[in-house]
Amino acid sequence: MGRVHRLPEEVASKIAAGEVIDRPASVAKELIENSLDARAGKIEVHIEAGGLRRLEVRDDGHGMSPEDAELALERHATSKIETEADLFSVTTLGFRGEALPSMAAVSRLTVRTRGEGADHGFLLACEGGRIKRREPCPLERGTWVTVSDLFFNTPARRKFLRSERSELGACVQVVSRLALGRPDVDFRVQHDGRPLVDFPRATRLRRVVDVLGERTADKLLAVDHAEGPLKVEGLLGSPLVHWPNGAGLYLYLNGRYFRDRVLAHAVSDAFSQTLPSGRFPLGVLLLSIEPSRVDVNVHPQKIEVRFRDPSEVYRVVRAATAHALGPRLFKTEAAPASPPPSETARAALTSPDTRPAVPSRPAETVPPAPPTTPPVAPYPPPGESPGREPATPDRPQPLLPPSLSILGQLRNTFILCETPEGLVIVDQHTAHERVLFDRLQAQLTDGGVRQQALLLPETFTPTPSERVALEELRPCLGDLGLDLEPFGSAFVVNAIPSGLDVPRATEFLRDLLREYADRPVSKDEDPRRRFLDLMACRAAVKAGDAMNEAEQEELVSRVFGTASAFTCPHGRPILLEWRYEMLEKAFKRH
Repeated sequence: MGRVHRLPEEVASKIAAGEVIDRPASVAKELIENSLDARAGKIEVHIEAGGLRRLEVRDDGHGMSPEDAELALERHATSKIETEADLFSVTTLGFRGEALPSMAAVSRLTVRTRGEGADHGFLLACEGGRIKRREPCPLERGTWVTVSDLFFNTPARRKFLRSERSELGACVQVVSRLALGRPDVDFRVQHDGRPLVDFPRATRLRRVVDVLGERTADKLLAVDHAEGPLKVEGLLGSPLVHWPNGAGLYLYLNGRYFRDRVLAHAVSDAFSQTLPSGRFPLGVLLLSIEPSRVDVNVHPQKIEVRFRDPSEVYRVVRAATAHALGPRLFKTEAAPASPPPSETARAALTSPDTRPAVPSRPAETVPPAPPTTPPVAPYPPPGESPGREPATPDRPQPLLPPSLSILGQLRNTFILCETPEGLVIVDQHTAHERVLFDRLQAQLTDGGVRQQALLLPETFTPTPSERVALEELRPCLGDLGLDLEPFGSAFVVNAIPSGLDVPRATEFLRDLLREYADRPVSKDEDPRRRFLDLMACRAAVKAGDAMNEAEQEELVSRVFGTASAFTCPHGRPILLEWRYEMLEKAFKRH
């Protein structure tokens, strides 16, 4: 008997479904794209239990006849292409005819539809890919598709789904992406019977503000640039607004949302001289190109494309961004010959709220000091807050290892230290991150990050995606030093983590929600750990911050007093060592 055999149709269908449908958000994407292709002017999405129990998309598009509805449930049945040549002139969002049969194979699916000129609607009910009912039904023109009990017959796939709130957040992100591309269409989302998203038909500017937040309203730059066959339009946030990751940049090609790291880099590269380190631009870019110059059939979920000339597309996208930025792109500031101590660095290194106490247990001896170097003496004594007062019997000066001396700062980013063994280079940002993280983690273990109450509470209005993340994270926000309470469609911020001023605290809260919305934690992960990383990063001294000699000495002393002086919480190195023998070998002195 041979080893090769044909898979049963039921197994093959489930495998195919797994390539297209992997979570409720992919159901929402495929159904909404079908609605847009049907020229819908209004789309409603009804979600229950994050889409795990039910997800329904209703539209007022042109609908289908009973015959077409039944045929649409067969694999590779489509009205959008007919020949192989059509694959290189696709102008619709869907074209493969895989979405509905893939959903039907792994759910209980019901289609209600009424085409133009029909007297009534038609209903098809499927379970696990098999049609169970066919009957007339009352319906206005358009289509309603209901997907219930997703993966009920593939429990192994269902186990990989995240929490209800995480899945809901992913669905809201899908709606937001599609809504950004089509501001001429009404989008509404309900979750468990309660309104969640309302994007009424609007101008491009209004839709961008609705999705990205009111804070962007007066900080958007128009993009309008064309070269050869490519035209780039849209709106980008000015350097005054930015995100902690690249998820705030939305790319569209001929109306289709797509992901492209290379083009995202083109935009980021144009912004490189205008944004703080580690921050990313946000906005919407709409690319228009002859369909024959791009292949949209390269990804099972149609979220990637392949350009005939990617390097030229990169160049034009970067040029379009540069033109929108104008003179900001080339704005540079020369540092003074002898920069004064940075206020940011001073505040970060001296404030009782932002400086951690060295752990009370004896500090470990950390290379590059020689093995005989005694442990670093803790400063300040455990339980006290650090300060900048002169040395007193009760408050000693910060102690470096006796064999280590500070040589100075390099480019206001690295602290150079001399030891008997050679040269040690300390990254001031990662070093301060480690010190702050250890302090915050100790506070969290001891009952929660310390808070500072606001004399005048701040109002925080989240975007739809941020709102979903906020609802899930509210139980642990208090542990992170944040005290919020609902206030209509907004939230009132009553307290923030100690050491963050109000603008930075608001920025931290937005970054925290964006981080969670864009990269939900797994079921077994404690979200607070990731957010401590983020908090330490926001509060730490930055690359480019000038530090005086005392501040450099104190930071180096503190990082050598931590248990993990080699890497920051993200895993980046804190220090590098060049031993004298390495230098002598490099200079061929042997």
